[in-house]
Parts: sequence; C-alpha cells; structure tokens
Amino acid sequence: MKSIHSPWFCWRLKVFVAGVFLLSCLWLAWRAAGSIIVVQGESMLPNFHPNDVALAKPPPGKLERGDVVVLDDGHRDDAIKRVVGLPGETVLLWHGQVLINRRLIQEPYLDRNTRTYPNQKLALFILGKDQYFVMGDNRGNSIDSRTYGPVGIEQIRKTVPISAPRMTFTPYTRPACGERP
Repeated sequence: MKSIHSPWFCWRLKVFVAGVFLLSCLWLAWRAAGSIIVVQGESMLPNFHPNDVALAKPPPGKLERGDVVVLDDGHRDDAIKRVVGLPGETVLLWHGQVLINRRLIQEPYLDRNTRTYPNQKLALFILGKDQYFVMGDNRGNSIDSRTYGPVGIEQIRKTVPISAPRMTFTPYTRPACGERP
C-alpha cells in the first residue's frame, strides 16, 4: 500500500498548490489592473474620441450616475456609454432635457447646449431593479438606451474610471520599403 507521504504525492501536491497560487495571482492582477480598450465611433464625443485608448476595470459592486461603462449592447463589438439612470428610477426625455423621477438632472460632462431627444416615440423608461439607462455623450449620434432600452447589470462588462489616463493614437501608415515619409 502506498503511503500518502510518498515523494511522488508530495511533488504533485506542490505543483498543484503552485498552480493555484499562480492562477490566483494572475486573477488578482487582472482585477486590479484591468484591461485596455480602444474607443471606436463618435458616440462619446467630446469626452472620448475615436481611437482614444483607456484603461477599463471590472465593474464595482455598485454603479453611480455618470459612470462610463463598457457594455454588450447586442451588436458585434462592445460599446462605451455613460450611466444616466439607476435601478428603480424613471427616466423621462422631455423637450430635450433628461428628467429622473421627474427632476431635471445636471450633466456637467456634456457641452452646454446639448439637447437629448428620444430615438423612438417612447420617451418614458421605468427601470427594473437590475437595469440601467445608458447614453452616449454625443446625444445626436449615439445608439443607446433610447433605442435598445435599459440594459441589465449582466450586460455591463467594465467601467472606465474618469481619472484613468487616456491616449489617442492617430492612424499612420508606414511608408513602403525604400520610400521616405
């Protein structure tokens, strides 16, 4: 009968423990550091431009109004939008203004004269307990909750901290071999 303390068993146990430790470290590093996203499209102008690069982190336990999120909006790629309505609230789009629970909200991240109109005839949205109302900052050129309705918490993949550094990369084509720029 083999002893539980045989050299073979001890070696396998050490490899297993080291593997679990390594995976735990990698998971913690991913949670802490987040991931890099590249903004596509103009729906978040003027705050995020096409080709801006930002650091995105997994969502915290609770989202706040004004948070920038990366979400699955049902299209091919994930979208970047801003949280406007929180669970349990009523969002009303009226005369170009956004009202939450019948109160006008201030949106300091938008240009001064930005007007928000519904994309459909429906301009009243009642959010469920795990639903958020999201919109792009470029209200005239954004497909968002005004079109596809409130999004569930399970659709929100990441958040983009407002203080996160952003970089913009301009498209550049390298000259062919032997040519000068």
